[in-house]
Amino acid sequence: MDPRCLTIAGLVLDIVGVAVVWFFGWHQPQLETGVSLGLEDGTPFGADGETVADHNRKVERRRVW
Repeated sequence: MDPRCLTIAGLVLDIVGVAVVWFFGWHQPQLETGVSLGLEDGTPFGADGETVADHNRKVERRRVW
């Protein structure tokens, strides 16, 4: 095969691979504060008794920017 054809095929496959990984990639962490149920800061939720305010503090620590 012609080296130019191999180069073009390799570049096309690289672009397709990046698109697939971008679309089906790892899930990103949820960085929104609060809980979707509309609870107040002092409301406990979950099995360990964590409050909404505790959850918000954990999310703020995970936030990169």
